[in-house]
Amino acid sequence: MSTVAAMARRVRDLQSRLSEVVEDSVSQTSDEYLKLNKEQLMEGYGSDGASLRPGYSEDPYFKSLESAAKYAKWKMEITPNPRRSPDAPNLYITGKYHASLGITVGVEKITLTTNFDGADDINKKYQGKHLGLGGFKKLEYLGVLAPVFRAKITDVTGLKFS
Repeated sequence: MSTVAAMARRVRDLQSRLSEVVEDSVSQTSDEYLKLNKEQLMEGYGSDGASLRPGYSEDPYFKSLESAAKYAKWKMEITPNPRRSPDAPNLYITGKYHASLGITVGVEKITLTTNFDGADDINKKYQGKHLGLGGFKKLEYLGVLAPVFRAKITDVTGLKFS
């Protein structure tokens, strides 16, 4: 059994190492974060939890609503997903963009990266909202992160979670 003084030392140790504990926890679960971001894209959602915009019907690339509707129909055929609005882009045709996504975990933030040739144009069009978790995918990730984070807190402090 730990004394109050010993527990106070452990809590101070956790406080001094909290950034490291958080970064390690996120790094350990970064593959899952990236996987969930790709799933979120396939469902047509952005980091704000809303459908990616512009939708096909709003995209100036298409010269008419008819051409946008034909493209949306084709996209639903090649990447069917009942969770995606037919008008919502998923940034997937051949999979090259999704395959190019990577993740960097820093003390201050998680950064999704890509070496895809058209990445700057994609980032501009979707205002970066296609990169990062939102809505249910963010909650799902927190469910993955929490046990790893708790285990690291236990390692530092000896405190156990029930």
